[in-house]
Amino acid sequence: MKLPLHISYAGLGFELDASICHKVCSFSGESGIGKTLGLKILNDYFALTEYVCIALDYTDRDYTEEALFQRCARADIVICDNADLYLTASLVNALCDRDIIVLISSHTNRAAWGKSVNYKIHRCGNKLRIRPVVN
Repeated sequence: MKLPLHISYAGLGFELDASICHKVCSFSGESGIGKTLGLKILNDYFALTEYVCIALDYTDRDYTEEALFQRCARADIVICDNADLYLTASLVNALCDRDIIVLISSHTNRAAWGKSVNYKIHRCGNKLRIRPVVN
């Protein structure tokens, strides 16, 4: 899949302005900052495109790594909300080897995601802006 993706979309009552520039994007931080909301809006957007998007969340925590990989193997994009519960570095690497973009939300910033780049969700009223964190 070709990067960067520049997304401007209105859905679920919000306006989203996102730049996805990396194959593995990590959204971390405290509850309530908009991680899940941002990923839900992205999932809503991708459902209207030619991209195949698979969304995982806490309900997938009991699946094996192989079962998760098989579920996601044909996707262009995999959205992983509450990833602390089920995602592994080897699964992220396997998805990346298939040229799949992986968007990860977790409560902790985990180096276990391997090649991930930190992203920030800025929320102001009903507007969300997603960008990579610049050090």
